[in-house]
Amino acid sequence: HMLQRLRPAVLDSMGLSDALLSLCEQWQESAGVLCDYTSDPLPTHLDDYVCVTLYRLLQESLTNVARHAQAQKVQVHITWQATQGLHLSVQDDGQGMLSPEANHAGFGLLGMRERVLSLGGHLQLQSAPGQGFHVLVTLPLVAA
Repeated sequence: HMLQRLRPAVLDSMGLSDALLSLCEQWQESAGVLCDYTSDPLPTHLDDYVCVTLYRLLQESLTNVARHAQAQKVQVHITWQATQGLHLSVQDDGQGMLSPEANHAGFGLLGMRERVLSLGGHLQLQSAPGQGFHVLVTLPLVAA
């Protein structure tokens, strides 16, 4: 059970692209919030840590939407460019917040920031009251 918590088994059984889609579909069903998922074709031989990190970042972002946003819809978009790496965008239409960068009260955003920094990536949070919350992640591409 502990190993499954550290590394989602769906990454092995489904691959990254299908695991991310499945995560969004399951989350939509349990949260009752529409989740619009789009993704570029992702490289098949990504570093295992990058795959786990991307999965966990999306998982935490969706968890935050369900807990805090009071959203009706969330849009998840993943892009990949060989020269620029992976980009994850998670944007909801919820209540937003005054200063997302200053809000470090929870361990979720802190954990996300640490995961992104461990790969030399960049995490940007954008929000305003009544305008939703937008998580933007850039991860450099690391081949296995």
